[in-house]
Amino acid sequence: MLAVGGCSGGGGGGRCGEGTSTEPAVTLVDKVTLGPGQATGPYTVSVPSCSGSLTILADGGDAGDIDISNITDPSGFRMIIEDPNNYPIGLNMAQGPGQSAVSFTLPHGGDYEFKAGTWTFNVTHYDSVDKKPREVSIYTMVKDAPGVTINLNLWIVAIADYQGEGDPNLAVMLGEFRRVMALAGFNVGAVNIVRLEGDQANRLTYININSDDNKNDQSDDLDELFTLSAGAGNDYPNIFLVNYIGGGGVLGIAGGIPGPQIIQGTAHSGVAINMIGGLSVLTHDFLLMQGSTMAHELGHVMGLFHTTESQGKNFDPIADTPMCPVQDFDKNGDGLVSAEECASVDGANLMFWASASFRQDILTPTQRKTISLNPSVK
Repeated sequence: MLAVGGCSGGGGGGRCGEGTSTEPAVTLVDKVTLGPGQATGPYTVSVPSCSGSLTILADGGDAGDIDISNITDPSGFRMIIEDPNNYPIGLNMAQGPGQSAVSFTLPHGGDYEFKAGTWTFNVTHYDSVDKKPREVSIYTMVKDAPGVTINLNLWIVAIADYQGEGDPNLAVMLGEFRRVMALAGFNVGAVNIVRLEGDQANRLTYININSDDNKNDQSDDLDELFTLSAGAGNDYPNIFLVNYIGGGGVLGIAGGIPGPQIIQGTAHSGVAINMIGGLSVLTHDFLLMQGSTMAHELGHVMGLFHTTESQGKNFDPIADTPMCPVQDFDKNGDGLVSAEECASVDGANLMFWASASFRQDILTPTQRKTISLNPSVK
């Protein structure tokens, strides 16, 4: 069990950070109609002593950009402010451009003390293309302790060669996904497989990544695909296997960093994995790579950024992940850093920006802690 810092005192006989994670306390804080540019007044949430994490989620339906801002801890320190270019506690997407639904979990980097007490925050409907108001549903989730079990909804979206329960090719992917997660200390629990067929599935299994009519910084096809999670019947994270994403060069896409948790049916409630035409057409090695891609994209949904971005100039907010600056590692001078060029630092980390010719299955202690404190990890 990973230790959780930041809690002091507390009743009961246990020590802070010990024990088994239970279901997070989920509260519907408000349903409020906001026009573009309108913000709520401050909301408050009480975080009990020895809690592990706080998650704030705001779902604006098909809005163009919903933001969480002015997150202030019990000491009065403003952790997230109304400025997408200012990161008091490191890179985050709470104030990112676009997102119909935005979620943020604290702590997210491990370099600050997570405090019990009264927290405050605001939610803003920053913009939508039609300039009309949106109803925004606002939730908080307080998690008591780190979790170790990840349940999963696996959606098979009109994959014609899927052989049903026991599909040997899917078993290879899931086996690699389980291996990577186990290496980080996590159990893969229930895997709920849902097969989607029909006209909608036949259309959405070919993801057009260039159409974004609502300007929420995500493909309209992905918006529609991820809202299908409303039919899951549980609160598990969602992975959708599709035939193609774009022209085939994108291995996977996550709906957010972190993605919306527990609440299903938002336009960002999922991950899409590119099957490049089907399960049976992929080589064994490619199936293994896509099993690792499932873990990588789920890492995003759980709150992890790329350790190093493609140009070697931007890095995640986690102190114990190595970095690969372009000025030191771009050996071929193309302005990019590859996994091979970064092999001695973070090229083998699960969350490096690009795939590699070798296994990428390393997660640092703080990356593992970030995942464990996500509300969907039991």
